[in-house]
Amino acid sequence: MPPTDCLSLYNFIPFQYGLRVRSGWREWCSNVGTDVAGLGFYDDGSPMMFHLAAPLGGAVVGGWPGISRDGVRTVIAFYGKFPSGDRLFACTAYGIYDCTHSSAAPTLVYTYPIGTYTVIIPPNPDPVVVNPSGAGVMSYTSFVNQNSDHFIAACDGANGYLLYSEKTGAWTKILTGSGTDGVTIGPLTSSGGPAPDPSSFRHVMSWKNRLWFTVDGSSTGYYLPTGDYAGVVNPIYFGARFRYGGALVGLYSWTGDGGIGVDDHLVAVSRGGDVVVYKGSDPAFAETFGIVGAWWIGQPPPGRNIASDFGGDLFILSRLGCVPMSNLVNGKSPADPNMYVTSKVSNLFNRLMTERGHLDGWSIKMHPSDNLLVVNIPATPDKVGEQLVMSLATKGWAELIGVPMMCMEAWKGSLYFGTENSQVCVHDGYTDGAALDGTGAYAIDCSILTAYSSMGNANKKRVHMIRPYFSTDGTPPGYQVQARYDFDLAQIGVVPSTPTPPASSWGTGKWGTAKWGKGTGTESRLKGTTGIGTSVAFILRMTTKTNTTLVGFDAIADQGGYR
Repeated sequence: MPPTDCLSLYNFIPFQYGLRVRSGWREWCSNVGTDVAGLGFYDDGSPMMFHLAAPLGGAVVGGWPGISRDGVRTVIAFYGKFPSGDRLFACTAYGIYDCTHSSAAPTLVYTYPIGTYTVIIPPNPDPVVVNPSGAGVMSYTSFVNQNSDHFIAACDGANGYLLYSEKTGAWTKILTGSGTDGVTIGPLTSSGGPAPDPSSFRHVMSWKNRLWFTVDGSSTGYYLPTGDYAGVVNPIYFGARFRYGGALVGLYSWTGDGGIGVDDHLVAVSRGGDVVVYKGSDPAFAETFGIVGAWWIGQPPPGRNIASDFGGDLFILSRLGCVPMSNLVNGKSPADPNMYVTSKVSNLFNRLMTERGHLDGWSIKMHPSDNLLVVNIPATPDKVGEQLVMSLATKGWAELIGVPMMCMEAWKGSLYFGTENSQVCVHDGYTDGAALDGTGAYAIDCSILTAYSSMGNANKKRVHMIRPYFSTDGTPPGYQVQARYDFDLAQIGVVPSTPTPPASSWGTGKWGTAKWGKGTGTESRLKGTTGIGTSVAFILRMTTKTNTTLVGFDAIADQGGYR
C-alpha cells in the first residue's frame, strides 16, 4: 500500500494538514415521536435492537424495553422567501414534527392518514403489523410556483403525495377527489388514461420547474405542468429503456456544467441497476426532449435517497460502489474499479453491501461543515449503524462510528440527523452525546492503523519509540500508540483517558484561578513500544473533547538480519 493510505481509519477525517477528528453530535430535539406499546421487529422477524454509541471494534446493543418509539425516519430542510420562513421538519411513522428550534417538546404539525409500526399486543405473543410500512420515509423537494409561493412536495411509502405551503404554514395531502383522510386542494387528472392515485406516489423531484413522481412497483413516471403542484399529470414510460428490468426507483437531476442551464439532465434509475439519462425542455415533444444514453451500474440498495448532487456531479449508490455520473458519460466501464469514488474502500464497501444491502436506510448526502460525502449504512440486529465518508478536500475515506444516524439532511450549514430513539441531533462541536441542557457529553474515540511497510528489505525491524504529532487547541488528547508487525490488524483494546479542557472561557473562568488558553499549539510525546517483525505499521487510538488534528509520526527503530 502507498504510505499515504491506511488499513483502518475511525472517526478521523482526511484533511489538508493531517487527520482531523470528526465533528461531534448533540441533541437538538427530543421526544420526536409517539410511544408505541410492544416490541418492534425487523422485516425478517428478528427483534429490533436499540443501538447506543459504541466504542471502536464493539457494539453496545440491547433489546427494546417494551415501550418503543417510531424513530425519526426523515429530516426535511426548507428555505422560505425570507429567513423567518425557514423550517426543519422531522418525519416519524406517525406524523411530521416542527424541529426548527431546539426543544424537548417539538410540535406535531401533521398526523398521517396512514401510520405504521409492528407490535406485540399482550397477551397475544405474535407480532401484529399495523398498517402498511413506509410511513415517514420521505423523498422531498422544494418547489416554487408561478406566483412565487414556496412549497415542499414530499412522498412517503404509505401516504403518497404531501404538500407544505409556506404561505399557510400547513401540510396537506393531495387527493384526486374528496375523502376522509385528507383535503383536496387540486385535482390530478391524466392526459394518457386514468389518473394515477397520488397516494401511490413514492418519490418526487423537481426538474426544469416541473414536479416528477414515481409510483410503487411501476416503471412509469409522471410529471405536472411547469410551475404547478397539481393538475394534469403526463406519463413517461421508462420501462422500455431498462435492459436489466425492475421498477423505476427514482428520478434525479444532474447538472453537467455545474449551472442551471440547458445542461440539466433527467436521470432515471431502475431497481435492476439501469441508469437512463435524458435532456431537453418539454417532455411532450420528441424534438425538445430525448435520451442521451443508458448505462448499467449495478443494483441499487433499497430506498429512494440513493443519489445526491454536488457541484456539477450526481453520485449514485449501487451494490458495486458509489458512481459519479461524470464517469459514466465519459465512457468508464462498471468493470473498471476507478469508475467508483469508493474504489479506495471497495473491499469494505462490498462487505457492508453484502451484509446490509437488502436493508432500508442507505442514503447519501453532503456534510457542509465537515466538507464530506456521507454514505449512511443501516443497522442490523447485531451491528450498529455507521457511515462511510469521503473528504471532498483530499478524496480520502474514513469510517464514522458512534453517530446514531438513521437519516440526515443539511440545513443552514450544518448536518442534522434523526435517530431511532426519537431524537433530532446536530453534527457539530467536539464531543458526542450532549443532551439539550449540555450534560452527558463524552469524548470522541478515534483510531488509525497505517499501511504496513517492509522499508525495502526483508530484515527484521524493531521500533523502540514512537512520537505522534498533534495540532490542538491547547488541550492534549489522551492516546496510546504502538507498533504492529507482519499484518496484525488487532485494535488497541483500552480506551485512553481524556484530559478535561480547562474552564477558562472569558466571562465564566474564575479570576486569579483560571488560566489563559494556549490557543492552537502542537502536542508530541515519545511513547515506548515493543515487538519485532519484517513489516511494520503504527496504530494509534485516542479520545478527545477538543479540536485535534493528527499531523504525523516520528519513530526510533533498528534492523537486524532475516530471522
